[in-house]
Amino acid sequence: IDLDSFYLELHRILGGLLYAKNLIVTLYHESENEISFPYVADEKDPAPPKDFRRPPGHGLTGFVLTSGRPQHIDQARYRLLVEQGAVHSALGSVDFNSWIGAPMIYQQRILGAIILQSYDAAIGYDDDDLDLLTFVADHIAAALVRKQTDDSLREKNIELQLTLERLQLAQDELVRKEKLASLGALVAG
Repeated sequence: IDLDSFYLELHRILGGLLYAKNLIVTLYHESENEISFPYVADEKDPAPPKDFRRPPGHGLTGFVLTSGRPQHIDQARYRLLVEQGAVHSALGSVDFNSWIGAPMIYQQRILGAIILQSYDAAIGYDDDDLDLLTFVADHIAAALVRKQTDDSLREKNIELQLTLERLQLAQDELVRKEKLASLGALVAG
């Protein structure tokens, strides 16, 4: 699957279920302890460059990832989290009305998070919306693992094919050398 197309389709589908004008998908890169932002649709902030990464623990997305739990945050809770030091250095606008985020988890492994936010005072999210986003996040995690597995298998198949071709060349060379050695023995005899 093409992930860019996948994220666009995800945005379209979520837009039919929830207010999804502002959707962010992040991926967690465990070995570097960083998050990337492969999909950002935000009415106030431009998408960061494709290769942009940052540590996960600073903003609201990092809070979702480090807690490992879905979060529903309004301005009062956001201010409380900032006061407690649980959130700092948020990336982008923080003047949202309502914000929900769910970690994408597959077999206890956090793969990233999916975020929806509303800047509109008339549009807020509730616990049912968070439950739906969590359901979607779980299925996205499974799809990402399938893609990673497929990509890994494809790479291994290419490696095996190259190894097989090298073995065939080596076998052909051995046969050629055996024929030359037999011919040399025959001539010598």
